[in-house]
Amino acid sequence: FQLKYSWSTDMKESHIVLGGDKRLEKCMHEAFDAMPEIKRMIVYTTCPTALIGDDVRATIKKVSEARPDTDIFVVECPGFSGVSQSKGHHVLNIGWVREKVGTVEPEITSDYTINFIGDYNIQGDTQLLQQYWDALGIQVIAHFTGNSTYDDCRAMHRADGPVEMRPVGETEFVNGVGARSRSGGEGDDPAVHDGFLSVGWCCHPDDAATR
Repeated sequence: FQLKYSWSTDMKESHIVLGGDKRLEKCMHEAFDAMPEIKRMIVYTTCPTALIGDDVRATIKKVSEARPDTDIFVVECPGFSGVSQSKGHHVLNIGWVREKVGTVEPEITSDYTINFIGDYNIQGDTQLLQQYWDALGIQVIAHFTGNSTYDDCRAMHRADGPVEMRPVGETEFVNGVGARSRSGGEGDDPAVHDGFLSVGWCCHPDDAATR
């Protein structure tokens, strides 16, 4: 199980009025200093921080320059972005695909590689599925995002499951982005529509009896 740590800037009224960018910068350094073995971070805005209009990306750039051995992903996806926070989730997903997917090359150990998208690893269900995939000789490049690592999710572009099985699983947002990217609606981003996909279950039908 991948333990995830969440840090809050704990903003007060004075930060809302005068700005919280220095508070954010201080907290980011504190988090990295507290766990020096960790070099990855995701920063996202909540409703109050989005409303005051701080330049979060400028702050992240400043921290990244001070710590060149780190990789930081920032996404401005406050809960009010959409109904039931849905648009905020969408913004984060698309931001990750555009900015991070394709920036790490994974070690390929199988002829069958997949991503498992929509995984929250509730009550350890991913561990059970992983036993099946291991028995089938399937390499899971990344679990997005319930039981994975930051760098695994950066390598999702190398998943290449059988064509006939690719639509299986919670891949709606990936399929939609890929279609829009190919049509020019989301820009020409090869990381989106060249081999970026996932399946929930994957093996060639002809091989199912032998694997």
